[in-house]
Amino acid sequence: HPLILHSEITTSKLVACHICGLLLVSGPTYFCSKCSIRFHKACAELPQEILKPDRHHHPLFLYPHAPLQPFCNTCKNQCSRFVYSCVECDFNLHVMCLASSHRKHNFIIFRTIINFKCLLCGWWGHGFPWFCSICHLLAHENCAELPPSLLVVGHDCPLTFTYSHPFEDHSKLACAICRKKVEPQFAAYSCSECSYVVHLNCAGKKYMRGQTKRDSLKINPLGDEAPASNNSSKKTFEEVGSVEILHSNCEQDLILCKEEGDIDKQCRRCMQRFSVAKPSHSYSCVKCGFFLHKDCADLPVTKRHPLHKHPLTLITTQDVAFQCHACLQFCHGHAYHCEECLYTLDIRCVLIETRKLKHPSHQHLLSLAQNHEDKICSGCGESNQAVFECDDGCNNFSLDYRCATLPQKARCRFDGGLMDLSFSVEDETGEYYCDVCEEERNPKVCFYYCKTCRLAAHPECILGEYPWLKYGSYETHKHLLSLVAERKRDYSDCEHCGKPCAGNLAYECRRCKFNVHAIGRCYHDQIIKRKLSFKLK
Repeated sequence: HPLILHSEITTSKLVACHICGLLLVSGPTYFCSKCSIRFHKACAELPQEILKPDRHHHPLFLYPHAPLQPFCNTCKNQCSRFVYSCVECDFNLHVMCLASSHRKHNFIIFRTIINFKCLLCGWWGHGFPWFCSICHLLAHENCAELPPSLLVVGHDCPLTFTYSHPFEDHSKLACAICRKKVEPQFAAYSCSECSYVVHLNCAGKKYMRGQTKRDSLKINPLGDEAPASNNSSKKTFEEVGSVEILHSNCEQDLILCKEEGDIDKQCRRCMQRFSVAKPSHSYSCVKCGFFLHKDCADLPVTKRHPLHKHPLTLITTQDVAFQCHACLQFCHGHAYHCEECLYTLDIRCVLIETRKLKHPSHQHLLSLAQNHEDKICSGCGESNQAVFECDDGCNNFSLDYRCATLPQKARCRFDGGLMDLSFSVEDETGEYYCDVCEEERNPKVCFYYCKTCRLAAHPECILGEYPWLKYGSYETHKHLLSLVAERKRDYSDCEHCGKPCAGNLAYECRRCKFNVHAIGRCYHDQIIKRKLSFKLK
């Protein structure tokens, strides 16, 4: 029958192509008015004969259905529509399998919420799928963004993203990580030399970003007391949640112990103090003052977060300050980072629950708001780009990441007692002043309160202006540098940009009056020029 060419889809209904069976989403299509069927323009113009030496050594001819055996030799699924076949060899190739051989998908976001089956991993999804405009493949966003090759924990060779697995017996194809069957019609990561294959999802959990070997960390197993002898039983701590923790400051082992609550100890990964309210297990090296929450040790190498569209990778900042994109705080320690977008989240913001957050400041559960516009944080009274809102519809309550991650307890500098993070106190006199800076404070926002001495103070007056930075000496140019909150008006200007450092974080050398801004391009450029190479002492 004659076909009518349409430059765009003329129907709002979801219609499948009669040749390949995939949805007609956008672009030119052919329509048969007599049969009321539609085709992708590319499918309708498929050649009757093709040569594909990478798939088959004979010419392949286009048939409306498989002439002999009904299964595709690539994906092993039944051929119910048009197929390329070699009758002599009884070889079939789906039109879809032919299309999937292009080197790189050209993905766009499908603008309609639908139920779909991801043709990369094989799992069903609901939402906005990613759509390849070349082969009309639908996929999950995280599957579409997987790299062409990667390394996984437990295998030394690079694994290649592939649609056709180079193994003869597909019936015995099992994932090397979860040991479950790998369906040959879906993509996977494989190593042909080692006959090693893993599911896409399993590879993502063990993804190491190109690193094959790392130094291991030795720890002592949990016990009532740490073994005193070096000859005692030890466990090699090679992997914690697919990431190894490096502690190269000394040769001592890290000891796994139960912290009864020591608010003066600080985790080197999240930079938080060990909570008195919630005793937890930790790894520690008492000799050099290295402490690590066990939860922080269990963090995965890669992680997806609702605040960013790309997977984030766990990195160490080597004691150089960075700014978290969620709470906007300057931090030391480790972070989750997107190399493509230069997007960074600190560990505190990554660990906080985003869907059902139970916060002491509110009686209902909180969830990350989809629309952040016109949201004022109830904790600080300021607007922010990422806030939590009440699930029960309390429109007048929201928390930004900075306030949601504030510690629930802090040390009182006057009597050494613990102060609670509070939003209201019944016995206040009606005068609202900070007892530290003696300036007026807003009674509608959060503050720290000591019940013993009835002291109330701004959070920044108790925690400090930069609570997540570790102040100390840094090994750099010819002398040690100190990280300081520079307030001296008569101090020297920044060595790099020439602008004053007053009122900003700066690295300073008191011996030679050297100053450089600690945040922004100044210290980055100094590092690149090898004038600085920070190492916390």
